[in-house]
Amino acid sequence: MSDQQFSDGNDAEQASGSDTAMQAALDHHRGGDLVGAKTAYEAILEAEPDNAQAWQMLGLVAHQAGDAETALEKLAHAISLRPDNADIHVNIAEVLRGQGNAEEAVGAYRRAIAIDPNHQEALTNLGLLALENQYIGEGVEALRRSAILQPDNPAVQTNLGLALREVGDFENCLFAFARALIIAPEQIAFRQHFIDTLDGGPFIKVPDGIRRLLEDAYLTEGLHHQSLVPACMAVLKREEIFQGLLSLAQDEELGGLSAAMEGGQFDVFFTDFLVRGLMTRSLVCDAEFETVMNAVRRLILQEGVPPQSSVPMVQRHPQFVTALGMQAFSGGYTWSMTSDEGALSGILVRDTMKQLADLDADANIDAAVWSGLMVASCYRPIHTMVAPEKLLSGDVAGMPSFIVNLIRQQVAEPALESEMLTSVETLAGEAATAPGPDAEMPAPAWNTLAARQEMTLGDIMRSQIPGADVPRFAEGPINALVVGCRTGEAVIDLALQHPQSRIMGIDEDTANIAYAWRQAMQRGIANSRFVVGGVDALASHEQKYHLIGAPEVISQSANALATMQTLANLLEPGGIIKIGLYSEPGRVAVAAAREAIAAEGLKDDTEGLRAARSLIRGLEDGHAAKGVLAANWFYTRQGCRDLLFAQELSQFTVPALAATLAQAGLTFLGFQISDPALVGHYLELFPEAQNLSDLDKWQKVEAEYPDAFSTPESYGTYRLWCQKK
Repeated sequence: MSDQQFSDGNDAEQASGSDTAMQAALDHHRGGDLVGAKTAYEAILEAEPDNAQAWQMLGLVAHQAGDAETALEKLAHAISLRPDNADIHVNIAEVLRGQGNAEEAVGAYRRAIAIDPNHQEALTNLGLLALENQYIGEGVEALRRSAILQPDNPAVQTNLGLALREVGDFENCLFAFARALIIAPEQIAFRQHFIDTLDGGPFIKVPDGIRRLLEDAYLTEGLHHQSLVPACMAVLKREEIFQGLLSLAQDEELGGLSAAMEGGQFDVFFTDFLVRGLMTRSLVCDAEFETVMNAVRRLILQEGVPPQSSVPMVQRHPQFVTALGMQAFSGGYTWSMTSDEGALSGILVRDTMKQLADLDADANIDAAVWSGLMVASCYRPIHTMVAPEKLLSGDVAGMPSFIVNLIRQQVAEPALESEMLTSVETLAGEAATAPGPDAEMPAPAWNTLAARQEMTLGDIMRSQIPGADVPRFAEGPINALVVGCRTGEAVIDLALQHPQSRIMGIDEDTANIAYAWRQAMQRGIANSRFVVGGVDALASHEQKYHLIGAPEVISQSANALATMQTLANLLEPGGIIKIGLYSEPGRVAVAAAREAIAAEGLKDDTEGLRAARSLIRGLEDGHAAKGVLAANWFYTRQGCRDLLFAQELSQFTVPALAATLAQAGLTFLGFQISDPALVGHYLELFPEAQNLSDLDKWQKVEAEYPDAFSTPESYGTYRLWCQKK
């Protein structure tokens, strides 16, 4: 149906005293009350038999009720009254298309475009239908015009890309997919279209313009840069310079890489804006990229001990060295180290700390110390090496931006979080226990969030769970709780979408809560709150919530059902809960990795974690455990620990979900599906399915596609929407 079907429709020719009645009818229609809407439209026609909008809306009601013949009859009457109304022609086309009458539908779209050449919906739908019926030229041209009119609509750009791929125009197809990806990087389908076309197209090299689009994206605020990483890595991996680096980095001695770096062979890579953008604004969750960065880090270290001002890489590529330090920090310093490397980094840190300690309070830091700090930051956070006040002076403020960014990440922000720790409270309102000196870094570290439009919970439910019965409270402000919120990204994202709502995040890690609070404060988020606590604390919590998010806490508990029941008890009647539950079939690689780690007797400590990661990375290709390299969590310290070492885990199969949810007093509404391929698998097996909420059908989907619920962002995890009974 036309996007304008619920507009007031009262142009100069149609204005009448029925405005109020029409608005009331439209309200019925928008709310899904087709019977009430039909009655209201008919009442308008009794007073105004020539009201074209009322005839049109009656046609839409009939169409939505499944009565195509009546719909066409009403719409035909509307068009007899207003033959120049493009929207009515579009709606006629939609009904005809639903009947399978493609030829007449194409004709109706053409008539709409003849009236309004810039009618976006007519152009898009004509393009898609024309392609389906082999009017290739007309289809591509219509979609091209639609994309020009809607440059910020990722779905339209994707439609154009698919059309161009159909006619073999791979370069322009790739550009269309790239534009869609950059507009909405969190949409897995857009990313996959781009990567599949890049891999499957006849590209000897990536078109220069594609790189520029991605580079510009890393300069753009309001984008979720982390979601751009897979596409950027697909581009980098097709380039000879990266493959050359990777080949040399895989030699344990690194002699060839050392000589090549000394000769300037890879200077272009070290000055590459896209590479630096990836390293400073996201965490690159890619095993080959880590191999390259770890090798380069080791060679830079060998140049920089003892601290000196003449470290070649620091001299030639200081921006890259600081970016490397920022990338290592973001991952929690999980990269492997040789024994010699560990000793050398220890010497560097010790000597750098001594030089800083010897400086007078008002003395400027000289080049040798800055050089040592930059290299040392690749192995240890700067704030653990020096008192913050020595690096947060006016002298630092005048330094190059890449130095300022490094100090911001590794000194200023941790210092602010340290101050905030004194004010962090538990759920009970008591002062939280400050983390000890050996506590883990907050995780995951994150930099950027996507810009969010204000939406109600109802809007989100309708977009993600088609056909769901949306509770009345979901149309206004809500109280929401995120349990196990880690560093607060999900809480702040919710707060941005629901600015009139109250959102609380709770996590057992005090450092995580301070990090989340700092992020919210710096973004001016006033409707969020962060407290320390776990599920046990929530058992006696009296506040009720309309929405609860529990991304992982249920599967990380020894008694998943009890945890689920505790959370369900916190919901308002009819309240909504989004649950993450580990999938037993989807986590076969995790089980294999844990088995390999246990066989080596590795411990759950810093050295054991690094050894475990090295073990998994070094396994032969095809080993089941190597599947965990696809999980983003593998590339962060805490995430990797949860993945490989966490002891109390509850895993599920689809058949077990229904029984567990029922015992917890919850009704399954649907899976949160970020990858449309999953819907494709479902409809491929069950083409007549009326909805996506049949768990028996999903069991068969997972049996056919064991990796169905494994994406890098949500590895082996079912994401469920449920409702309190």
